[in-house]
Amino acid sequence: MTARRAALAGAPASGGTSFSDRCSRNNHGIARAPRKGRQVLSDEDDATVYDVVVNHEEQYSIWAAGRSLPAGWRKAGKTGTKEECLAYVDDVWTDMRPLSLRRKMDDAV
Repeated sequence: MTARRAALAGAPASGGTSFSDRCSRNNHGIARAPRKGRQVLSDEDDATVYDVVVNHEEQYSIWAAGRSLPAGWRKAGKTGTKEECLAYVDDVWTDMRPLSLRRKMDDAV
């Protein structure tokens, strides 16, 4: 397999790392190529402090602490490492349906 095909297939080219190994992942698990001049950190090397945030539909995410929140999001009251914040989200976000859908379904019963 050529190095180019190996990279496209996600396999390491001889002695190198695969494209997916060099990428970060967004909240949806989609690979994103590193920006030029930026180093990609593994989760173990990530010293960033995060806030758990929630929107009006009671959907959760994490956001780097200290950054201004995007419109429609507010802090949920948990701050910590990425791992701690994601564990908190797993505990509290038990119903993935948006709040508006849950209300409509409850009204239909």
